[in-house]
Amino acid sequence: MDSYSFFALLFAVLILVLVLFTFRKHQRQQKEMLQVDAEQEEFQQIALLRVQNPSPKDEQAYTLIEQMRQRVWTSLRLDTSLAPKTIWKMSFDLIKEIAAIYYPGIDNPHYQASLVQLTELNERIILRLQDYLEEFPLNTIKDANVQDVLHYKALFEKVKNFEFVQFARKHKYLYDIGQYVWMGVNAMNPWYWGRKAIFTAGKEGSYRYLLSVILTVVGEEAVLVYSKRQIRTQTVAVEKNIALEMINMAVVDRHVSSEEYQLILSFVLKNPHFDNQVKVALLKALQLKRPLSATLPPEPYTDADKSRLMKKVESVAKADQLSLLKKQEHLKQLEQTLAVTSGLRKKLEPIPVDETHSDDLLAQKRRKEEAILRLFTQAASLDGTLPDAIREYIIQRAVSYPKPFGLQEQAAILQEAVSPSSPDSLTDRISSQTDKERALSEILDALLWYLPFSRVEEEFYSKIVAALNLRKIGDKLLQKRLEGLLPSEKLIDRPPFTILKPLFRFLQQQEQLMALQQSATNYQFITEGKKPVKKTAPYWLCVTDGRVFLLAAATIERTLYYHHLEFQQDLRVEIHKGKVSDSYILYDRQQEIHVAPTLFHSAKLRCALERYLQENARV
Repeated sequence: MDSYSFFALLFAVLILVLVLFTFRKHQRQQKEMLQVDAEQEEFQQIALLRVQNPSPKDEQAYTLIEQMRQRVWTSLRLDTSLAPKTIWKMSFDLIKEIAAIYYPGIDNPHYQASLVQLTELNERIILRLQDYLEEFPLNTIKDANVQDVLHYKALFEKVKNFEFVQFARKHKYLYDIGQYVWMGVNAMNPWYWGRKAIFTAGKEGSYRYLLSVILTVVGEEAVLVYSKRQIRTQTVAVEKNIALEMINMAVVDRHVSSEEYQLILSFVLKNPHFDNQVKVALLKALQLKRPLSATLPPEPYTDADKSRLMKKVESVAKADQLSLLKKQEHLKQLEQTLAVTSGLRKKLEPIPVDETHSDDLLAQKRRKEEAILRLFTQAASLDGTLPDAIREYIIQRAVSYPKPFGLQEQAAILQEAVSPSSPDSLTDRISSQTDKERALSEILDALLWYLPFSRVEEEFYSKIVAALNLRKIGDKLLQKRLEGLLPSEKLIDRPPFTILKPLFRFLQQQEQLMALQQSATNYQFITEGKKPVKKTAPYWLCVTDGRVFLLAAATIERTLYYHHLEFQQDLRVEIHKGKVSDSYILYDRQQEIHVAPTLFHSAKLRCALERYLQENARV
C-alpha cells in the first residue's frame, strides 16, 4: 500500500510538473507573439506627408494609400510577391487609381500628366527610396538579393502546404485541438509558426515595411502631380534663382575667384532640391562666366525667400575684395528687383574703392596660384617624368583660372618637372594660413596620384611642410589622406599612422588591398649604438589580390623603423584550432612564421587568408 501511494504521489507530481511546464511554455509563446505584434505595429508607423489644406479629392487619395498599405500588413498568408515586376505593378496600379480620383470619367487618367512631370515623378521616387534604404529597418535588408527575399516566402509556403496541416485545417475541431494541445511543438499551427519564423527569424517585417514605404512615397508624389500643386516646382524655382543670382554676382567682373567658386559649388552640390541635371546645368553656367536671367517662380517670392536670396548673393559679394564698385552696382539692381535693402551695399558705399587696387589683388592671387601649380608639378614628377594625365590636369587648371595663364606661362609651369625651382622661393608667395593649407593639400594630391608613396615623396612632403610652417598639421593631414585611400572592407581595420606610411610604400597602383588585420605576434626592433633601444610592435597581416605580407613598424626616438616579411606565390597556410582562438602557420619554400590572432579577431584573420587562397585557386 505504501508502495502504491508512493508511485501515485510520484505520478501526480510528474503530471503537475508537466502541466506547469506546458503552461509556462504557453505563456512564453504568447509573450513572444505579443512582442512580434508590437514590432509589426511599430513598423507600420510610417508617417504619411499630407498637403496643407487638403481638398476632398486629396483626402480620398490619402485614404486609398492607407488602405493599400494596410493590405500589406494584414495579409497573413504572404500572398504578396516580392518580385520586382509585382512591386512595379502594385505601384503603377496605385498611381492609376490616384489619377482616377482627380480625373474621373476619363480614359487613362494617368496620362493627364506631362512627360516632364512623369520623369520628375520617377526621379523623386527613386531619390526618396534611396534615403529610406539608409535608415532602420531597411538598412538591414538593403544588401539582400531578391533570391533571399523569395527564399523566406518559400519557407513559409512550404510549411503551410504540409498535407497533415491541410487536413487539419479542413476539419476545424482537429485544427483547434491541435492548436492548443500541441502548442509546444507548433506543428499544427502554421499561422503561429510561419508568423514567428518570418517576423522573428526571417526579415519579413522589414520586407513588408519596404512595401509600405514604396506605396507611401509613390502615393505622396502621385498626389502632388495629379492635384496640379506647385509645391515642388515653387521650391526648386526659388533655389535655382538663388543659385543663378549667386553666379551673376560672381561673374560681374568676368572673373570668378577661388573663394567664389567654393561658395557656389557648395550651395549647388549640397542642395537637396536639385537633381543631377539641374546641378550640371548650373555648373556649366558658372563655367561660361556669363550673366544669366532668372525665371520667375510659379508663385511670388515670400519675404523669407527674398531675405535668403539677398544673403546668399551678399556672401558671394564679400568672398573677396575684387571689383567692389561693380558688385555694389549689382547689389543695387537686386535691391530694386526684390524690394529688399542690402546691408552689405550700405557698408561698402562709404569706402572709397580703387579698382586699380583690386587689379593688384588679382595679380597677387594669380602669382599665388602659379606658385601652387609649380609645386604641384614638382611633386608629380619626383621620379623625373610627368604623367600625361597630370600634365593635362595642370593645363586645364591654368586655362580655367579667372584670368587664364597663357601658353608661355603654362610652359614655364610644366618646366618645373625638368628644372625645379627652389621650394622656398615658391612657398614665400603663399602667406595666409588658409592658402598654405590648400597648397599642402594639393601637393599631397599630386604625391598620392599614383602609388607607391615612396620615401622620396615623403621627404619632399616633409620639406614642404617645413617651408610652409605647417608642422602641427602635416602628419594629421597625411594620416587622414592615407586612411581615405583604404577600401571600405569588413576585413580592413584602421591601422596606426606608423603602419600606414610603410604600407603605402609597398602597395602598387594596380594592387587591390583586400584585408588588413592586426595579429598578436610581435616583432622586436633593436637600434644600433652603445645603448641600443628595444621596442616590440605587432605584425599586421596585409592581403592583396596578388600577395600576402606581414608588416611591423615602430617609432623610436622620432625615427620610423619597419620590418617587412613577404611570402612567395607558393604560400601555404595551416590552421591550428585552440580553445580560445586559432593559430596560423604561414610558410613557403624560404620561410615560416607562426601568427596568432588578437582577441576576438580569429575569424577575421582566417577569412583574410581564405580569401587570398580562393583568389589564387589554392586550398
